[in-house]
Amino acid sequence: MHIVADLKRLNLKSKDQKLNKILQNFLSKMLQDPVQSAARKAMDVMVSLYQKGIWCDERTVNALATACFSPIPKIRTLAILFFLGEHKAVLGADEEDEEAPAAAPKKKNGKLPSNKDIYDLAYKSTKKSAKRTRKLQAALKAVRNRDKVRDAAVQSGGTASKALLLLYDPQGFAEKLLAQAEEIKSGG
Repeated sequence: MHIVADLKRLNLKSKDQKLNKILQNFLSKMLQDPVQSAARKAMDVMVSLYQKGIWCDERTVNALATACFSPIPKIRTLAILFFLGEHKAVLGADEEDEEAPAAAPKKKNGKLPSNKDIYDLAYKSTKKSAKRTRKLQAALKAVRNRDKVRDAAVQSGGTASKALLLLYDPQGFAEKLLAQAEEIKSGG
């Protein structure tokens, strides 16, 4: 998304508070737009900017909280998923984040190398060959990538609780969500 890249570039050295405030107000209004595609685009931009740490303030989180009560069911669902920490579901499968670590490479049988496999590659044989060295390096790389993926998952789970902490009225937000869920459940 060009919007996200441009805002990331503008806020790289120092944050332009005036421009950010204007754009946050505009995107907040777009979230309440009755046109689903416009609201979805605003949601994607705000979530992406929050996830990248560019707009991780109360104004953004509360704009996304108002989207939880949108008349459009898809927008409402995506906003709730954001607060549950499901950023990938909100951003959609079509966007690929260049900063996210790639999936860990797998062995031929589809499994990651175990610690025993790495130990066997490193110490089992007395003769060190180039092939064994390559296998060892590939196994170690796979383990490092697996750890990066785990760390990213833990980190994204932490942003959900951080978003809830930034709400102006978290208790009121939870009560409104509960009332909305009960209303939907009762069929009214």
